[in-house]
Amino acid sequence: MPNVRPRLVELIVCDDVRREVDNKSSWIGVYPGRVIIVDKFPATFPKLCFVYLLAEGYGTFAVRHRLLGPEGEEVFISEEGELRIPSEQLSVSLSITCAPVRFESQGTYLAQLVMDDAPDSALEIGIYVVQQPGEQ
Repeated sequence: MPNVRPRLVELIVCDDVRREVDNKSSWIGVYPGRVIIVDKFPATFPKLCFVYLLAEGYGTFAVRHRLLGPEGEEVFISEEGELRIPSEQLSVSLSITCAPVRFESQGTYLAQLVMDDAPDSALEIGIYVVQQPGEQ
């Protein structure tokens, strides 16, 4: 049976992903709207998790995660792994942990899932400094 590439539905960015019983997962420290607020730059995170939600596909795929900076520079690339989606499964989540991750400047970063060496659409992640009232 040939592979049918799944459709990327959403990306969740969080601090940790924990596998639970019965094939459930818990997302810890979710960044709503894929926006991360930091105190200053550079900003280093000991670990960030990227949860890709995929649907309408099946087969076996070689996968990697890429994180691109505001100027298109490569910030992080994961090791290649394998994703297996049984034909009867309707949707799947793929969790990729990146450690450490360093952001040099604020702006729009792009998270991209690469399947079988073909990049998928990149989803935006905003990294910003928000000053507290009274700070200069």
